Amino acid sequence: MGDGGTGNLRYALRRAAQGILEKGESGWQLEDLHLSAYAMVVQEQGALLHGGLHEVVTDHPVNKVRPGILASTHDTFLRTPDQAWNDHRTRVNRIRDIVRHLEHVHESRYRVCSVHKLGVPLFRDEVARHGDMQPKLQECRLQTMSRNREGEMVDKLSVKNACQMLGKLGVNSRSVYEEDFERPFLAESAIFCALESQKQLVEMSATVYIDMAEQRINEETRRAKLNLDPSTERLIQEVVYQELVASRLNAIVEKEDSGVVALLKNHDEFVVKEIITVDIENILSLLSTVSVI
Repeated sequence: MGDGGTGNLRYALRRAAQGILEKGESGWQLEDLHLSAYAMVVQEQGALLHGGLHEVVTDHPVNKVRPGILASTHDTFLRTPDQAWNDHRTRVNRIRDIVRHLEHVHESRYRVCSVHKLGVPLFRDEVARHGDMQPKLQECRLQTMSRNREGEMVDKLSVKNACQMLGKLGVNSRSVYEEDFERPFLAESAIFCALESQKQLVEMSATVYIDMAEQRINEETRRAKLNLDPSTERLIQEVVYQELVASRLNAIVEKEDSGVVALLKNHDEFVVKEIITVDIENILSLLSTVSVI
């Protein structure tokens, strides 16, 4: 592979990188590729090779990955980006292994970004957060969570993988996860809980409403624990408490016939008192947690 001069070497390595990115394999032995890359460095042609590889790694997410995801069906749209992300990381790492010596020399000598370090920002900016992709992916994730909240069977693993991907795209920061999922998810959850509270507090007694609120809090906590970033669990608890309990304190306590005030004014019979005491304890138990959340 190394007998055709640096021009042939550069072309062959470029084609090998394209093959790895598109199919996961180059058609060449790793040792041959590594030796060819090393030969170009020795011949002071490393800058040309480095520039060519940057072009290949930059072109692939833009012209291959993003169109492929956008062309996927509705049923696979949430799952496809995660598979593309895993392939992208694995394949960029393979290219890094081929040009490890070149990367070491050029990153330290010329202060250029390595192919490996370029991989994550490229996928983030040209795929996951690109203008025509970001809103569609965000809507798909939020719709999936909403359908699950309504009791529908959904692909929870894809939601979990999508959240993990967003976390990694932040590169030691939660900013991508927060902006692309967590904040809009919490905002939609607040709207859902506010509407649910408004409807159910009219239709239910205070004690039944408290049972519903506690169940909703537990469900949302469990859903976050299983599928989302660990930090979201506490935040969704705060949102649900705020909308179902904290903002409705007066209405719950003073609800006609079943609020705490009404229960305290109720009948004097011993059995009824015992039932009322349990109801009051249930209400106050949940209300008391508001200050803790």
